[in-house]
Amino acid sequence: MELLPVNLPVSTRWKQGYFTNNSSISRFDSTWRTVFLFQSKVCSGEIYEQLLAAEAKDPTDLDAIDAIIGNTGWTRNRCSACYGETRDPVVCWYNGETEFLLCNACIDAAKELILKG
Repeated sequence: MELLPVNLPVSTRWKQGYFTNNSSISRFDSTWRTVFLFQSKVCSGEIYEQLLAAEAKDPTDLDAIDAIIGNTGWTRNRCSACYGETRDPVVCWYNGETEFLLCNACIDAAKELILKG
């Protein structure tokens, strides 16, 4: 089981999800996928550029990121224990199949249980 960084910038995670690099086939075959935002087809590369600009201006303005993408799914995490949504950093474990996220409150609760024995 490995710990994963969940506080990567949204632009980095966006690129990981939507950029296809087929450089092993051809160095000219790297593409951005088309996505649907606001009921329109958009090149994910254009969104990536907007995300980079917003993060450069103010990396803590998650509302600006939400406005670019059109939802809060990229700036919030859902705890695997309490199912609460948070913008706070969380701890993430990945066992090769499943990603498990814990919010700070659940980590504190688990720590308290462990210390009580």
